[in-house]
Amino acid sequence: RCESGAFGRGDKCLKVEGRRRRSGDHRRGATAILLKEGSQLKLQQ
Repeated sequence: RCESGAFGRGDKCLKVEGRRRRSGDHRRGATAILLKEGSQLKLQQ
């Protein structure tokens, strides 16, 4: 998914995050935090 191109080709990741935020913009802050934490965990693994 995004971990492979998080630093290089992160366009796909940003698009997916944007879709998630649009669907749940009322929880935008929490979603953003969860996405950041999830991406960091994936990168660590």
